[in-house]
Amino acid sequence: MQLGIGYFLLLLPTVWADDLATLRLVNLVYRHGDRSPIDSFPTDMHKEGSWPQGFGWLSNIGKLQQYHLGKFLRQRYNGFLNETYIHDEINVQSSAVQRCLMSAYSNLAGLYPPDGGQIWNSNISWQPIPVSMIPTEEDSTLQISKDCPRYDMLKEQELKTHAIKEEEKKNKPFYKFLSRVTGGPKENISYVWMLADTLICERHHNFSRPSWLNETVYNKLIALNTLSFTLLFGTPEMARLKGGPLLKTMLNNMQNKIHSKPDFKTKLFMYSAHDKTVAALSHALKIFNHVMPPYASTLILELHQNNLNKYFVRILYKNTTMDLHNYMQPPVPLKLKDCPVDCPFEAFVELTKDAIPTDWLKECQIPALFETWFWIMIISFCLLCLLLVTLFWFHMQRKHNQDKYASLLSEDSEMNYSSN
Repeated sequence: MQLGIGYFLLLLPTVWADDLATLRLVNLVYRHGDRSPIDSFPTDMHKEGSWPQGFGWLSNIGKLQQYHLGKFLRQRYNGFLNETYIHDEINVQSSAVQRCLMSAYSNLAGLYPPDGGQIWNSNISWQPIPVSMIPTEEDSTLQISKDCPRYDMLKEQELKTHAIKEEEKKNKPFYKFLSRVTGGPKENISYVWMLADTLICERHHNFSRPSWLNETVYNKLIALNTLSFTLLFGTPEMARLKGGPLLKTMLNNMQNKIHSKPDFKTKLFMYSAHDKTVAALSHALKIFNHVMPPYASTLILELHQNNLNKYFVRILYKNTTMDLHNYMQPPVPLKLKDCPVDCPFEAFVELTKDAIPTDWLKECQIPALFETWFWIMIISFCLLCLLLVTLFWFHMQRKHNQDKYASLLSEDSEMNYSSN
C-alpha cells in the first residue's frame, strides 16, 4: 500500500502537467482559516478576553492554513499561472468579514511570493495584492446571511417537518442537559450550532474543557451540529437561493472565457468566504458530503478544453487543509449525477440550470403573501368606497326628505295664513 501511495505521489507533477495542457480557467471558493469562536455561553470559563483578538478573528493557525493552501495552489497551477503576480491574471473577491479578508491575504502570500523585480523589501517575502469585497448587506454571492424572506420561510417550514420534530423530541433530554450545564436559554437544535462551534474552537486551541464535556457528549454535539448545518440547505429551492448566486457567477466566468475576446486574460477567480458558502454551493451542485467544510477547505471548478476544442468542467474538493504537515495532498475529484468527472460544458449547464436563480431578488420575495396583502388592500379600498358612497346616499336622501318636509310645512303655513 505504501509503495502504491508513493508511486501515485511521484506521478502527481506529471498528472498536473497534463491537466495544465487543457486547463483554461479556474474558479475556487474556500472557507477562511481557523478562527476564535463567534460567541460564548454563560458558564464558559473562556470568555472573549481569552482570545488574542476577541471573538470571530482569524488565528495564527488559520493564517498558516491559508498560506499553505496558497502554496498548494502555486504548485498545482504553476505554469498555468505566471510565476510572478500579474494583476489581470487573477481576480480575488472576499466576504466583507475580516477573517475572510485576512484569509485571502494569507493565501495570496503563499501563492505569489515576490520574486525578482517584485521584491520591494529584502526582509519581507510578501507583496500586497488587491482583494475586492462587497458590503455584507449587498452580497448575495458569498454572504449566506444576506436577507431573503423566501429562504427564511422555507427554513422555518423545514424545521417543522415531521422528521425534524421527531429528532427534536428524541433529543429533548439532551437539550435540557445542555441548557442546564451551559446556562443557555434555548432547548433546541438552533442552540447547538453556537455551542458546538465554541467548544470545537476551544478544543483546536487546547483550552481546558468543562467537566461535563466527555467524548460521548462531544460526539453527540458534533452529530447534531452537522444535522443543523445540513438543514440550512435541505431543499433544492433553499440551495438555489443560497448556493445558486455563486454557481451563477462561476458559470458566467466560464462562459465569458469560452466566448472571450483577446483582452479577457483572467485565469483564476478566487472567492474567500465561509463554511456555509462552500456548503451552499455543494448543495446547489448536489455533491454535498454531509460533513461541515473544515477550515480552508476548497471547492474548485476547473474549465478545460480538449484537443477537439470541446470544453468540459472538472469539480475538485480539497478538505485536508487542517493538517499543516500534509497540505500538498491532492484534491478529490467529484462528479455531478449523470455526468462523468470531466463533464462536458453543455451537460454541466443543463444539469445545473435549476440551481441557478433567474432573478434572485424577485425569487427571495414571498409572492403568495404579497398577493394576499395586495388583494386585502384592494378589497378594503373598495369596501371603504362603497361605505362612503352609501353614507353619501343616505345623507342626500335625508337632506332631500328634510327639504321636502320643510316645503310642506311652508305650504301649510301659507294656507293657514290665507284662510285667516
